[in-house]
Amino acid sequence: RFDAAEVGINADSIIGPFTGSQWGGLLAGMLGLALLIWFRRSSPVVSAETDEDYERARQAAMAGDSVATSEG
Repeated sequence: RFDAAEVGINADSIIGPFTGSQWGGLLAGMLGLALLIWFRRSSPVVSAETDEDYERARQAAMAGDSVATSEG
């Protein structure tokens, strides 16, 4: 494909050391990595305390659902 671009056949154009598709892939990979790092840093960390709070709330909600269904 590099030879085709140099000869002028309709192919990816060479921009610096890479073709246009390679630049696009590099950009997409870098964007994905940046988003992964950003989301990992901005997401809340689950601690043992918050995990226990979540479990208590889940059990309370399930107990409330079973009471509502047994009354109906």
